[in-house]
This record gives sequence, C-alpha cells and structure tokens, in this order.
Amino acid sequence: MKESGHFWTGAKRAQLNRGETSTVIDILRRLHPADSSEILFLIPPDAQNLILQELPWEEVADVLEELDQEEMVEVVHSLTVKRIACLASSR
Repeated sequence: MKESGHFWTGAKRAQLNRGETSTVIDILRRLHPADSSEILFLIPPDAQNLILQELPWEEVADVLEELDQEEMVEVVHSLTVKRIACLASSR
C-alpha cells in the first residue's frame, strides 16, 4: 500500500490522539490484512494497542500473520494474556 503514510495523516491521526479508535478500526477492517499490518506500524504504540484490543481476534490473527517475526513479537508484547490466548486458540 504505497499511500499508507499519506492516508494516516490529518484527521485520522487527530482521532487517535484523542483516543477515538472506531473510525480507524472500521477502515482497517475493510483492508487486506497485509495493508492493515503496514498501517498498524504507522500508528503510535498507545493507539496501536487500543486498536489491537478492540479488533476481533480473528482479524488480529490475520494481521499478525502478515508481519515478520520481529514485528510480530513487538505487537504481541502489547497484547493482554487473555487476548494472546484467544489468538493462539484460533490457529
């Protein structure tokens, strides 16, 4: 997704700064998991964690599959134990 950096500027970034994740989650859910994973790393860590906690676990698992091992470890460290257990049982 070549335009992902441009896509996540302005209004979307301001929403995340206010802790408003619903619009961003709606957009991520419409994208291919590879595009969602790319965008995930453009989002500040605090907002990234909120988004990962609110996305359905099946979709988080699909996004994680698109990450390389180092990125996956970084993301998994931000998840709760309960969330990780749901992801592990889904595969």
